[in-house]
Amino acid sequence: MDHHRSRGLPQRQQVNATGLRIITATAGTAIDEIELYSPNTPQELWRLSYFNSTANTGDAADHADPNQNGIPNLIEYALGGHPVNGSTGQSILPTGSRSGNQMRIHLTRRLDRSDIDLTVQASTNLTTWTNLARSSAGQPFALIESGTGIDETGSGNTRAVTITDPLTDTRRFLRLSVTPSPAP
Repeated sequence: MDHHRSRGLPQRQQVNATGLRIITATAGTAIDEIELYSPNTPQELWRLSYFNSTANTGDAADHADPNQNGIPNLIEYALGGHPVNGSTGQSILPTGSRSGNQMRIHLTRRLDRSDIDLTVQASTNLTTWTNLARSSAGQPFALIESGTGIDETGSGNTRAVTITDPLTDTRRFLRLSVTPSPAP
């Protein structure tokens, strides 16, 4: 039996935190800060919440698509999709637009995805791709190709991102590449 409930105290609530600060009202030596770390990566914790396993196997594998919506788990993870039911579907995928003669790609970046890299790439032939901008380990997109436009807005855990291709070729393609971040 939960001792808090038996004494009429509020039920315990789960809190996601990266640290705990203890402040004492008395003078003297005290613990200032305690940091707690999970032995799992953010993606492993995501897998655990949906598949009850941290392993990159079976339905939880990066390239698996257990809800059969055409979006592999790694992309669902990166863009905030639901890998088990079809509640998010195609709405999480990047979209494209034009501004004059320039192509743009629009996507949502999640700050808590610190174990993947997002790279926006461009091509004229769908064979050779040029990296335009990259977000590594949950950080803002950084310029790779000179002249590329990067716009990020938002608050909380998500950012609306627009990457503008610097070239104005009549035939130009943009894509988002998602890869695991190199281990530190």
